[in-house]
Amino acid sequence: MWLSRLKPEIFAKDQEGGVAIIVAAASVLIVILAALAVDLGSIVLKARTVQGAADLASLAAARYLPKAQAAATATAKANLGNDITVQTTVGVYVGDPNIKPDLRFTAGGTSPNAARVVINDRAKLYFARIMGFHSAPITRQSTAALPGSKPSAVFSIGSRLLSLNRGILNSVLTGLLGSNINLNVMDYNRLVGADVNLLQFVDALAVKLGVEAGDYDALLAHNVTTGQLLDVLRVVADDDDKAVLGSITGARLSVPIKVSDILGVDVDARDGLRRALNVDVSALDILMAGLETANGNRQLALNSDVNAILADVKVKVAIGERPNQSAWITVSSGQTPIIRTAQTRVFVQAKTKNLVPELLAADLQLFAEVASAEAKIADIRCSATNRVDVDARPGLLRVTVGNVTNPGDFSDFKRPIYTDDLTIAEVLLLPLKIYANVESKDRTWQRLQFNATEIAKHTPKTVRAKEIVGSLLNNLTSQLKISFLGLQLDWIVKLLTPLLTPIGYLLDAILNPLLRVLGIGLGEADVRVLGVNCPGGVGGIPYLVG
Repeated sequence: MWLSRLKPEIFAKDQEGGVAIIVAAASVLIVILAALAVDLGSIVLKARTVQGAADLASLAAARYLPKAQAAATATAKANLGNDITVQTTVGVYVGDPNIKPDLRFTAGGTSPNAARVVINDRAKLYFARIMGFHSAPITRQSTAALPGSKPSAVFSIGSRLLSLNRGILNSVLTGLLGSNINLNVMDYNRLVGADVNLLQFVDALAVKLGVEAGDYDALLAHNVTTGQLLDVLRVVADDDDKAVLGSITGARLSVPIKVSDILGVDVDARDGLRRALNVDVSALDILMAGLETANGNRQLALNSDVNAILADVKVKVAIGERPNQSAWITVSSGQTPIIRTAQTRVFVQAKTKNLVPELLAADLQLFAEVASAEAKIADIRCSATNRVDVDARPGLLRVTVGNVTNPGDFSDFKRPIYTDDLTIAEVLLLPLKIYANVESKDRTWQRLQFNATEIAKHTPKTVRAKEIVGSLLNNLTSQLKISFLGLQLDWIVKLLTPLLTPIGYLLDAILNPLLRVLGIGLGEADVRVLGVNCPGGVGGIPYLVG
């Protein structure tokens, strides 16, 4: 009964005292967690600082491999103070994506190109001192490498910009882009002389495609449209060149191509790619490489404005794919990969003006087929004056004055083109036929040597088919067969010299300039070495690899 006499207020006060006890106990826990957070924050901040110092130390060690330990120690102590230990290991790094990242660095080696730095330091603790812990150990490592464990070179095949013809260039660009292009003399000269830094172009292309700059494996696996290619060229070009690049637009700018079809790299050169790309190349070279790749196995009908001698000219061009997915420009450290030009077929049909009184007019047909020219690195010599040897050979060549009997197969490079006698005119309603065929089967490798000066100036060197002696016109003339009423009239070839003049005109004014724009030549090919990179030693631009 006495419990019923207790007041409710007594119990309320007892409840408030319970809350105070809980809060007091929680406050102790909060203080402990706060102390732990401060010490953990100190450890994390110190670890980040040590990692940054390790990165700088490894870069310094890789730059000065003969004195890697001293360079790494000096850099690390300048950033962290003297109370640290620095361990430096010199070795070989191979950037092969088929090797696990932790196995790509190997200590030692006869030609080291990398350095791994391990730094031991301590992070100060504050609240843990209550328990006797004044600091926590911090260990971080970093690996930096010079480009390549092997010497590498950047080289290309097929650029003939020094021989461009403005009218032909407009016609080719119009055909490749699908819209009318009409560059004036000033625009033409500016486009020919426009150089862009290949490294800047590749990094800008990565940004355009949403790929992390420097992740070249991912970039090479991406597709890029011809429009995106042109946009990136405008970004990295000089202000004076942006306008002329901006004027080049067309209906086919959405055609996708693989980045690896423009830029190639072998496995041994992959880890040195960034430094290797630090060279200037022609913007027109990049543009033409992209457009030709996008138009692979397509036929172009070009308009020709060279009608001073000929009454009517029609030109058709078929551009094949580069064999074995060969890139336009390649970074290589050995005899593979072999880079190749695109296969090309050109058909020119010309109706001539009155040549001789007996002939009212003559219809000529000229067919040219150029197989892929090839080039590969033969040797790279690193010394006080670097040198690169390239083995190259021109593509098989065929030039015919005659009738193409299977024009439907013109764009199918898996099918041969057949030719026979061509009726060029009628004399008294009787056919006058003509035929000539020149072929080169020279497939021997020829050695081209590039010294340091030629590499720095991007000097082109030409390899030519040895079997074609003298001018192509002379070879065609010597094989020319003229028949009338089934009779061979070779003895009157000299009498019909005016008939042969348009053939030379077709070669010199149309066919040769056209092939030069496409980066090839009749029975010849141009090769350039754009840069060379040598591993190890003192100097170079190292980069972080781990």
